[in-house]
Amino acid sequence: MDREQAQANIYIAQGDLEKAAKLIEEKLLSATNEIHAALMTLMEIALKEERMDDAEYIADVDKQAAQVFDLWEYNSYVAHSQLYEATKNRIKFLKILLPMLKSLTKKWDINKSPLYRHIQTKEIDKTFGPKLQKAIIQSINADEETEFLKDSPELHELIKEIDIEQK
Repeated sequence: MDREQAQANIYIAQGDLEKAAKLIEEKLLSATNEIHAALMTLMEIALKEERMDDAEYIADVDKQAAQVFDLWEYNSYVAHSQLYEATKNRIKFLKILLPMLKSLTKKWDINKSPLYRHIQTKEIDKTFGPKLQKAIIQSINADEETEFLKDSPELHELIKEIDIEQK
């Protein structure tokens, strides 16, 4: 038996809809994180088994899930960026990298979604997105897996564009 669901049903029966909604919304958000983790693992397996069409399909499903469940825009790019990195597809990786990096500076207002209206949020540090952008760029420059991007003029252009936006 699902404890959270049972507790939510009790709250509903007691007329405490606020508590029921908050509990179920948190459960849903947690489930979306589990789905994402499962999809990323399935994609990794598909890549190791050299089932590239399946890996692409799984990345597409992950993107759709992020959109369907009103997650932070950044989440919709993660699977494809990892797919393109793993397959060393420079053109597709760079094409997705710019919107992915830009999404880091966009605020995710979780409470605007009817799926998460009752979840309490904390004020997010405005420097978090730019710090994460720089960390991703540093990781790309330092990681052996992204060696295929090192001398890419497109990557250097992209870095310039991001730096301009941060000022």
